[in-house]
Amino acid sequence: MKAFWILYAGRLLSVLGSALTSFALGVWVYQQSASATQYALLMMFSRIPSLLLAPFAGSLVDGVDRRRILVCCAIGELVTSAALVLLQRTGELRVHHVYVLSVVSACLSTFDWLAFSAVTSQMVPREHLGRAGGAAQMGNGVAQLAAPMVSALLLESAGLGGVLLVDCASFVVGLLLLLPVPIPALPPASRADDASPWARLTRGWTYLRTRRGLCWLLGYFAAINLLVGMVNALAAPMLMELASVRAVSVVVTLGGLGLLVGSVVMLAWGGPRRRVHGILGFIALGGVAVAVASTSRALPVVAAGAFVFYLCQPFYGGSSQALWQTQIPAALQGRVFAVRQMVAISTLPLAAAVAGPLAEHVFEPLMRADGALAPLVGQVVGTGRGRGIALLVALAGAAMFFLSLMASRVPALARLEDEPSEDEPLPPAA
Repeated sequence: MKAFWILYAGRLLSVLGSALTSFALGVWVYQQSASATQYALLMMFSRIPSLLLAPFAGSLVDGVDRRRILVCCAIGELVTSAALVLLQRTGELRVHHVYVLSVVSACLSTFDWLAFSAVTSQMVPREHLGRAGGAAQMGNGVAQLAAPMVSALLLESAGLGGVLLVDCASFVVGLLLLLPVPIPALPPASRADDASPWARLTRGWTYLRTRRGLCWLLGYFAAINLLVGMVNALAAPMLMELASVRAVSVVVTLGGLGLLVGSVVMLAWGGPRRRVHGILGFIALGGVAVAVASTSRALPVVAAGAFVFYLCQPFYGGSSQALWQTQIPAALQGRVFAVRQMVAISTLPLAAAVAGPLAEHVFEPLMRADGALAPLVGQVVGTGRGRGIALLVALAGAAMFFLSLMASRVPALARLEDEPSEDEPLPPAA
């Protein structure tokens, strides 16, 4: 476990640096364009590579030294961050540069996440996987708690260039921590379990076809991520119509505090015994928090909703990760996790693509003072600039709750954890 915690510490620093840059670039893009659509496009460009690369990345993760993948990804992220610094320093940085470099970073992140998820299963005992998932969520919580406020302060004092330099430094330190960590390699027999490159590439799909419960879980997360993607794409523009960038950073920081608190509890607890119940229940609670918060113009209410929404994420995220890690054989985790990632996030680019236009061209006109929905819905959500965005976010939160309620009635999901353990020998390759 000691080696895992060193590896985790390096990743935590890298995540912190990336969170600073992500917040700063999002603010910069919105300020440059004053468009929710262009802001949402940044999310879309950061998601598309995962859909295209996931099958190939999963096959590679199961076929080569996973340590090399982690090191190469860390170096690539450092080079990408340095390119942003250079463009900003020379005054050449444009919105389309941010989009392009986001695509490059997303490609590297696809390989990195798959390798780290598979390595975690090798380095951490099965009974502690829920806690390891909580630790990973805690890293995200620390990043979200610290990054918005720190990034906002750095933007005011040192500008975008200062934020980007801090990001570069975090990748350097993270890489130095990663290099000496001993990471176990898969046995040669595990790497060669398939007869052909095509069989290796499709093995994750063919394996999942035999697990109906996991297929239902994948479909559920694809639908949930469509809704969460719309919330994430519209939350910052909605908040920036209510208050200043610093006030927005405070709200996001409180959301990060919820993520951190939930992560600490998950780390100590390990999650509910029935992990499916934890997934569905906490996503439903998060949806309620989103719906309530987005209908209010009072920042304390919005901040409370953000806190609860992010508080729930470590519980359903850690439960989901532990469930997959215990259900899938180690030799197949790269490929199965690739399918999992590709299907689960397949709706995120769609969410980013439709959220902005829907908000700007449909819901915003409906919620103007003289809009069609203003007399009725305006009594709850309010009218004016930004309230159409708020209504769309509220509807997404309500849909998360009802979708979770319906999923709880699916027998295959309810019986998922009663299926045989995956410690048994691998089935023959297709």
